[in-house]
Amino acid sequence: MDLRRWLRTNLVERGRIREAMARYRLARELIEREEVPSYLQRLVHHAAHRVPYYRKRIDLERFQREGLSAIPILTKADVRDHFENLYSEDSALRKAYPTHTSGSTGKPLTVLLDPGFHSWLLATDFYLYYELLGLDPLGSTSVVFYGTLNTSRQKASGALQRRFRLWLARCKFYNTCVITKEDVAHYVRVLSQMRPDRVHGYPGRLYWIARFAQELGLEIPPVRCVTTISETVTAAKRRRIESFFGAPLHDTYGTRECGLIAAQCRYGRYHVFNFAVHVELLDAEGHPVEPGVEGRVLVTPLHNFSMPLLRYEVEDFASWAVGQCPCGSPLPALEAIRGRYSDTFVRRDGAVVRGLTRLLEAQTTEEIQLVQTDFDEIRISYVPRSPAAAAEIEQLAKTLQGIMGSDCRILRQEVASIPPSPGGKHLHIISEVGRRLESSED
Repeated sequence: MDLRRWLRTNLVERGRIREAMARYRLARELIEREEVPSYLQRLVHHAAHRVPYYRKRIDLERFQREGLSAIPILTKADVRDHFENLYSEDSALRKAYPTHTSGSTGKPLTVLLDPGFHSWLLATDFYLYYELLGLDPLGSTSVVFYGTLNTSRQKASGALQRRFRLWLARCKFYNTCVITKEDVAHYVRVLSQMRPDRVHGYPGRLYWIARFAQELGLEIPPVRCVTTISETVTAAKRRRIESFFGAPLHDTYGTRECGLIAAQCRYGRYHVFNFAVHVELLDAEGHPVEPGVEGRVLVTPLHNFSMPLLRYEVEDFASWAVGQCPCGSPLPALEAIRGRYSDTFVRRDGAVVRGLTRLLEAQTTEEIQLVQTDFDEIRISYVPRSPAAAAEIEQLAKTLQGIMGSDCRILRQEVASIPPSPGGKHLHIISEVGRRLESSED
């Protein structure tokens, strides 16, 4: 056993690592035996007895008869409006701590998490590494590229304790809020010397690193896998990232308040970690959808007893995969995950237009953003990188006008670059109309 593994498992993180590893093994055994864990039942009973918000809203006898449909859906507005009544009466004994969402939809949330939730989150990471990526979570090396405009977090990243923990985890962490070609040359040197097993980050960050490096004629030895989080991965970005890093890209799906929900296997399907979260997909009337049919995503984190989020609407859309996944994983799989409500365009007649990321997946233009500024106005910002870009944008504009109506103005804007959001994410679809409508309902 090498020094870093020994320090993590026997001294610095002994209890945390051993507890998470035991939970990973338990989850694997339950999945292999095809046993349905009682985690959901236990969480609902806890919420009904110990959480003021749910004490008024859960009828346990009805829940036993009807299942989760007997419990009302929880929205982000509900969390904001009823925060103090949503945390458990024993949250202090559980040593709960607050966490804050990134606010990529414009409205950050605060939720309470407990150490048990964090332990299961680490166990889920172990499952991701072992079962989907084929890596040893305690022995593999990683380089992480994130980005934030929060300068205080940048300064904190240089703290001695943080550096020590990153060293223990065999991880290098780079804040890539601003990326220059000089930065990329440095990253290439690090990647070439370190030869990490895994590269992780926002797709927009990895795309820019790959593009700048290729423009500079720089190459790196292939890594074993690339994982991404938080942003939509267009086909053009996937091609660029996989080409430069020489490895398949596995997108992951999760939220700060729910943890890791699902991750892509080598066939591109998103396998749901059903030992950590319970996922429902519902139609507009609140009924479960059939495989292949898109529905609203509801998530119940199964191991956060300090602030249970039952049937929590994350404001995304997804569809269950049809048939068994060729990868052989026993976990249920999502075929596709689509944009948020605030990333959904709204017509003046009240019609809601979803799934716009499909229009971008066919684009060869690698950097593009659609912004609905008003009911009858959409701005297309794009970075022209090929002679075909202008023709593609014109076709996209015609398609959008056909969808939104002949009175909708489609503005085309060539730009040198598209800046990330304050949270460091590259958002491809932004509906200012949707955000205003959501704000008016709060």
